[in-house]
Amino acid sequence: MNRIALRLSLAVAAVFAASAARADSVTTTFQVSANVKKTCTITAQAISVGYDPISANATTDATAEGNLVVACTNKLPYSIGLDSGVNGARKMTKGSDALDYQLYSDAARTSAWTEAATVSGTGQGKQAITHVVYLSIPAGQDAVSASEGVDYTDTVTATVNF
Repeated sequence: MNRIALRLSLAVAAVFAASAARADSVTTTFQVSANVKKTCTITAQAISVGYDPISANATTDATAEGNLVVACTNKLPYSIGLDSGVNGARKMTKGSDALDYQLYSDAARTSAWTEAATVSGTGQGKQAITHVVYLSIPAGQDAVSASEGVDYTDTVTATVNF
């Protein structure tokens, strides 16, 4: 055998030997995981309306609406309750004077929205969901003018349960 053929044979044998040495192996497995949090956020828009207690329109309830914007973990069921406000019993106050109001979950203003009568939804991840809050102030209430720079106010707490 000539030298070139011998060198070629040795090179081929070395490649096969190296391949055979690499053929032995050991494996293992491991797990990866993520703990996806159940979470929600909520933001609210203030609701304000003018109220006229004596004009021809004084027989019509004053109405307005605002929004609650909720974002919850994808597919997470939630409910939103609204408390009675810091003045209690859904009353806006100006000093010792009070103005009754109600909050509703429907545009017809037939379904009062309370802590017990909640609005439900299902989270859509980063896609926020807007829930409209409908305000109604019953007509015929004797109210003191807010022209002194102070309006009738109340602060309502919206709670998302999930």
